[in-house]
Amino acid sequence: MPELIAPADRRHFVIVGRVSKKIAEKLVTRFGRENIIQARFGTHGDGESTFELFLDGKLDDHPIEQTYSDVQKQEIVAALKGAHVSIVHSVSGKNTSSRAMSLLQCLTALKNDWAVETITLIPPHMALTRADRRFEKKIVDGDGHVIGTSPQFNASANKMMAELLGRWANRFVGIDFHSHDAQEQYTNVFRSNYPLTVALETIRNSTQGPANRASHVSFQQMEEHLKSAETVNPYFGDDGIEFISAIDLALTPQLKTRFNHAADIYNVVLGAPDGADKPEDAGIERALRAVQSFHGFVRDDFTFEIAKIRINDRKTIIDPEKSRADHVGGKICVLVDDIVSSGSTQIKAAEYLKSKGAEKVIAYATHGVFIDDSMEKILSNPLIDEVWVTDTVPGVIDKHAMLPAELKEKLHILTVADAVVEAVVRDYAARLKTAPELKFIIPERKLAIAA
Repeated sequence: MPELIAPADRRHFVIVGRVSKKIAEKLVTRFGRENIIQARFGTHGDGESTFELFLDGKLDDHPIEQTYSDVQKQEIVAALKGAHVSIVHSVSGKNTSSRAMSLLQCLTALKNDWAVETITLIPPHMALTRADRRFEKKIVDGDGHVIGTSPQFNASANKMMAELLGRWANRFVGIDFHSHDAQEQYTNVFRSNYPLTVALETIRNSTQGPANRASHVSFQQMEEHLKSAETVNPYFGDDGIEFISAIDLALTPQLKTRFNHAADIYNVVLGAPDGADKPEDAGIERALRAVQSFHGFVRDDFTFEIAKIRINDRKTIIDPEKSRADHVGGKICVLVDDIVSSGSTQIKAAEYLKSKGAEKVIAYATHGVFIDDSMEKILSNPLIDEVWVTDTVPGVIDKHAMLPAELKEKLHILTVADAVVEAVVRDYAARLKTAPELKFIIPERKLAIAA
């Protein structure tokens, strides 16, 4: 390992937590092992969360084998003061809530204990994004007709997590969030530069009284300016928030590779497994984006529409009156979704499409959560011909390896490694705008940042 830059110099570190092997390898190749810190976002045996800045050796759910000496660790900790850190870590898997808590522990330690100046979070998968609003549960009769609703109270854990993360992090990059609501809740936090507004509120509260009235007004004006629509994140010169589409970066390239002849291309129909009764839904938008990206334009016969009624978190039914799929006979239907969890939504949608004569059903989801034995369940279903997911949830790779051969070949894992690496590149470039002295140990060899 090269000798570390003196602590007085500004450093950019990439902290790598629980990610897929491909993502980790791409990060190391692009930025150099000297700029990577392999950290552990873990759980004790009793479920309590834990965070370790350095991970010595190799754990099953951490892809890099990295061991620093005590002297090297002390040098790195010293160099963290005033540094910028990009954290690449999927908040997913068993004990997900504990992993989310360990991420908060990490942020607190970086800011309070090691005096890191700025932090960007780049989680390939972020937990709790489905807990995005309060909603009403639909009540259906024996024939599947909606006959009423009952109130359900979702505590909006997504918003809670955004606000907690935003107290320490300065920038956020997400991939295929569940809904517009979930995305907007993060945007509202990071666009207003939450850490600065909290600091200003603290200062404003301490400047009460006639002697400090002028200062109070000044900080009040600053706070109002920060919250205005024109405000940009002063640390990065942008909104402080970015969302990546795996539809463009993973699904579409796979589709174009698989279906590259005219006869096949025009035989592919794409749609969401839900949302036909909610035209503003993010799921419909994702599906139309996939149609546009693959076919080049949107046409009615290039897409189908399905309306779903959720009975509970593991049971759904299709509403045929609000669905449209009479034109899919003999077609290859691609279900486009953000998350596959229990698999019930994909299975019901496949049943409906096959009943309309679909020749083949491919179920795509960006985030392969796969609770319990759901991977085996969806792959064993004869109505689903293939399942495509990305490696945003690294545990999907381990589960895939344990499958019997006849099921293993039905599951295709796409990678978002290049997208994640380029997000770190953009993050570095954005921080350079306001911290031009920021550097990796060997920035010239590892990166070429456009001016």
